Amino acid sequence: LDARSKSILRIAETMTAALMRTVAEQLGDTRLAVGGFGLGGLVARYALAKLEMQRMDHRTGVYVSFDSPHRGASIPVGVQAFSYFIPFPNDFARQMDSPAARQMLWRHYDKDTGKIGVAQERTDFLAALDRLGGWPQIPLRIAVANGRADGIGLPDLPPGDVALRIDRIYPG
Repeated sequence: LDARSKSILRIAETMTAALMRTVAEQLGDTRLAVGGFGLGGLVARYALAKLEMQRMDHRTGVYVSFDSPHRGASIPVGVQAFSYFIPFPNDFARQMDSPAARQMLWRHYDKDTGKIGVAQERTDFLAALDRLGGWPQIPLRIAVANGRADGIGLPDLPPGDVALRIDRIYPG
């Protein structure tokens, strides 16, 4: 839980270190394939773009992103809110309020205010990506998405509508 919950920028430091070690120990001149699933695709995107901004040779020929939430992860806010109603500390609630979740989620439920919106961490992360040019430019970029493939969400629930409201769990 801790490793995948840290800030994407922090996780990218680890990926950068692993990538640079690979480059240093590589035999031959074959370009690398670098990427990840979900959060990992965002981490790789940020790490490669930052290396390019620093003019460091990451030797990556292909960047692959599988089901990564580049436009924001969508976990229903009702599910996010429900995680805090479990009457004991739980990993799911901690995950929903982690730095990585606040950076990835398209809409985030703030347990302290009860408000739903774009977390400041997401705004800051997107600004950090923009400062790096948004995407790595050197490698071929490949993205694979898993889903309906038509860009249409649930037809019965327009964006912004309340999907779940809980005023209290226990009678009293």
